[in-house]
Amino acid sequence: MQRPERVITIGLCAIICGVASLHIGGNYKLYIPGVKYHVFETMSILTIPITLLAVLTNITAFNRLTDAKKSLDKQEKN
Repeated sequence: MQRPERVITIGLCAIICGVASLHIGGNYKLYIPGVKYHVFETMSILTIPITLLAVLTNITAFNRLTDAKKSLDKQEKN
């Protein structure tokens, strides 16, 4: 993900998280019977996309490094 997509994603998720905490409560936790811990909480609306951003941003950086290496190797051959 590049910068504009990251800014929009974080901004929208922050707004949605704020609105959700107003409507369902900031301390809301969802439990599934038989599971020891909660599987969802209000803050997950923001933390799950940030985790996704971290992964996709690293993929983008890796792709840019790979493209730069290819370009430098092509320049060396010429």
